[in-house]
Amino acid sequence: MLTKAAEKIDVVRVVLGESYHPGGEELLRRLGSALELAAGHHLLDCVAGSGLAARQLAGEFRVQVTGLCGSQPGADQASVTAEHAGLGDQVNFTVADTGRIPLLPGTVDAILCERGLSGAADRAFAVGELAKVLRPGGRIAMLDITVDSGGLPAELEPLAEIMPGIAGAQPLEAYADLLARAGLQARVIERHDELLTRLLTELDTRLRLRRMASTDPLAAVHRLTDLTGHIAAAQQAITRGVLGYALLVVEKPVARWVPRPRRATP
Repeated sequence: MLTKAAEKIDVVRVVLGESYHPGGEELLRRLGSALELAAGHHLLDCVAGSGLAARQLAGEFRVQVTGLCGSQPGADQASVTAEHAGLGDQVNFTVADTGRIPLLPGTVDAILCERGLSGAADRAFAVGELAKVLRPGGRIAMLDITVDSGGLPAELEPLAEIMPGIAGAQPLEAYADLLARAGLQARVIERHDELLTRLLTELDTRLRLRRMASTDPLAAVHRLTDLTGHIAAAQQAITRGVLGYALLVVEKPVARWVPRPRRATP
């Protein structure tokens, strides 16, 4: 088991950095198209992290992006990086989450939610908040870790301590139902388990390299040998279909005006 000190560190993000985006630039580009982004649109990135997705989509689709970050230092660093990339006028980062989105209703054209629901304390409320700020006709692209209906296997619980999203992962059908109950209409539902496999392989490789560096401060906190064993168990779970990664794109319907029938003139 990991120590209490280890539990406080997001090992995956520390080790992978900006590589912590399954599918990388190619998938983000496809998501931008699936969201029907156009120049001048307002995109909400509800789990902005380092701001990588926000920067790429702002640059390629010429959209304005609001990114939600979990801490002020994180928001400040993401802002500095965006400024250095020449995107300071297009991208804004603020400290918030899906439980408290600082935007007015109907002011967002599209939403990117990457591993945002599995980590939400109240998933139904979070989806409701996303739907509220989205304009009618706007779309949400959700990427998240999935588990089968039996829940998270006991052998993966140690990995959940250092990989946010696994502990709160839901079956794909549960995510789809959650979005449908918020009045959102499915446009794309796809499984991309291979993306999670690639991410875990990259994590395993980097952990093994860090383990060889005895001076690595991360190695002093974590038993990296144990972590690589947990990663192997996760990869086996993906092969069995127990663990996976999914993409859902949903759309907020546009209310249609139906004229009232005229009363006959006597």
